[in-house]
Amino acid sequence: MNMNIKMPDFDVKKFVKDAGSTLSRVVQLTEEKLGTSEKTEMDAHFEHLTERSDCTRTWTEKIVRDTEAALIPNPANRVEDYIFEKIEKQKSKRLSNLEYLGLDMIEGGGEFGQDGPYGSALIKVGQAEQKLGSNERDFIGSAGMCFIQPLKKFLEGEMKTITKEKGILESKRLDLDACKNRVRKARSMLGQQTGRKKRGDTPPYAPRFGCIRWEHHAKKVWYSGTLWDGTLYFHECPGHYLPWL
Repeated sequence: MNMNIKMPDFDVKKFVKDAGSTLSRVVQLTEEKLGTSEKTEMDAHFEHLTERSDCTRTWTEKIVRDTEAALIPNPANRVEDYIFEKIEKQKSKRLSNLEYLGLDMIEGGGEFGQDGPYGSALIKVGQAEQKLGSNERDFIGSAGMCFIQPLKKFLEGEMKTITKEKGILESKRLDLDACKNRVRKARSMLGQQTGRKKRGDTPPYAPRFGCIRWEHHAKKVWYSGTLWDGTLYFHECPGHYLPWL
């Protein structure tokens, strides 16, 4: 029996390269923590943008959670709404507590008789409770759509991209510093071996490789800074959404 089993493509060179880069970053980060290696510092404006983006993400996540808890206090109901929204692709048709109260009052008033004082009062109050419950449900729906959803869209879109780029930038920075340290050590060892040789005798590939790393790092810093600036625009938007609360 002839069985043709197609094995998945596996790039050994890429795997070894990625493993080497990861190990180099871990070593560089460890040396920085121990204070035995230099670290490339970002400029003050970029650091300010980084702190601002982190602060924006932290407080936006808290505001979303607190708003959802205030609108729908029952965690089970929040889970139910999430399932309906993600799986059923529709809004939950669950009545509010006030609507349930109003419904029971109206049914109880009907049992006691709407001509009697107690039954009539129950029916009238029940109808009022139903209106209040309906308004509450409409308010929760509009607040979720016009306030919570834009914040979630920002967290799952722009902020997710910023977080990803921040991780890539940190990796590039570690690669750059590891490269600079290797060049520095190579020059030191070369100086010890050759004594007072001219600086031009240093292998030409080392500084050129370092320049390439620096160019990649600078491009990533510029791109990340552009994304960070986007949080400034986000800070101007909630003024449009807050009136819905």
